[in-house]
Amino acid sequence: PLYCITLLFLIPIAAEADSSPSYTQAKNIQPKAFFKDSTIWQDMDIPVCWEKQTNPELKNTDYNRMLTRTALEQSWERVSLVRFTGWDWCPDGDFPGVRISLDSTWEDSPSAHGLGKEVLNIHPETHRRGVTLDFNLLTETRPTNYLWASTSARLRCTFNKKDIDECIRFTVVHEFGHVLGLSHEQNRTDDGIKTPCKTDNTPAQNVMGNTYFTDYDPDSIMNYCRDNYWGDKRLSKTDELAVKAYYGRIPSFDAKLGILEIPRLMFQGEPWRARLQFINGGRLEVISAFPINDAFPESQSSVVSTFANSIVTLPLVKFMQKGDDYLIHISALLEATLTQDSDDKFSLTYFKDHPERN
Repeated sequence: PLYCITLLFLIPIAAEADSSPSYTQAKNIQPKAFFKDSTIWQDMDIPVCWEKQTNPELKNTDYNRMLTRTALEQSWERVSLVRFTGWDWCPDGDFPGVRISLDSTWEDSPSAHGLGKEVLNIHPETHRRGVTLDFNLLTETRPTNYLWASTSARLRCTFNKKDIDECIRFTVVHEFGHVLGLSHEQNRTDDGIKTPCKTDNTPAQNVMGNTYFTDYDPDSIMNYCRDNYWGDKRLSKTDELAVKAYYGRIPSFDAKLGILEIPRLMFQGEPWRARLQFINGGRLEVISAFPINDAFPESQSSVVSTFANSIVTLPLVKFMQKGDDYLIHISALLEATLTQDSDDKFSLTYFKDHPERN
C-alpha cells in the first residue's frame, strides 16, 4: 500500500531508529539480483583483453572473439551504461581490467575468477584471474545442478536445442554477470529451492553476494536452476533491473540524509541534474538544479526521468539505507512520481515497489 511505501522515504524524518515503527514497516516491505556490492566497478568503461593463445585447438579466432563481444553488447551493455572496452591482446605486465583466457580441458571452464573487481586478482581457489572461456565446450564439467550428470556444456545446450554459437554466447553473458558483481542467484538464502542447485557457497570459492534488493529470480541468467538454463542467453527482467541499479546512473534516495539525487532529468527537452531533500511535513525541496552537457558520459542515464506539467516522473529509483553491517547498500528499487505544490515544494504522490519485475 502507498502508506507503507511512503514510510520508506520518511525514514530520515524518524531519525532512522532501528526500533521505530516506521523503520520496521519499511524494512518489512523491502524486496530482497544478488550483488557483492563491495566489488562494483566505479568506472562504467571496463577494459577487456585477450591472452595471446595460439593453439588452434582453442579456436581463438576472430569469429569467436567477435561472438564474445557481441554477446555482451546485446545483453549487459544494451540495458545499462557499462561498456566493455579495448579487446586487444593482453600486455605482459599489469592490466587494469578483465583478462580473458581460453581452456578447453579444465573441468570448471568457463568460469569467472571472482566477482566484480576481484577478477583483477589471483583467485584463492582457482589460482587464476580474469575470466576463462571455452570455445569448444566439450569437456565434462562438474555438475552445476545435483540432478545433472557430469556432461559437457555443449551436450547440455544440445538438450535445449541450442547450437554452439548460442552456447558460447550464453556462457559469456553468464560469466560477465559475475564480472559485474553478480553472484549465483541460487546461492541466496531465500531461494525457495535450496536443492538441487545450491552448490557453490563455500568461503574458499568466494562467490557469495552481500545484498538483496530484488526478489529471488528463478529466471535469472545467473541461476543454475533456471528452466532450460543451458544455452539461454536472455537476461530476465530482474537481471536488467539489477544491472541498471549499479551501472545505469539512475536516481537514488539516501535514507540517512533524506537526499534524492536525479542525475538526468529531462525538462523542456533539455537534460538537467537535480537534488532534492526531505523537509518537515514529508515533502521535498530542491536544493540544486542545473542543466548538464549531453556530450559528457556523466550526463547519461539508463532510465528517462522527466519533469513536465508540475510532475516529476521517476521510472526507477534505488533506495539506499544502512544494512546490518552498518554500511550503506541498495535495499529496494522503486518507481515514483512527485508533484510540485504551489510553494514549489514537491509531494510524493505515487509509489510502486520493484517496477518491471514481471
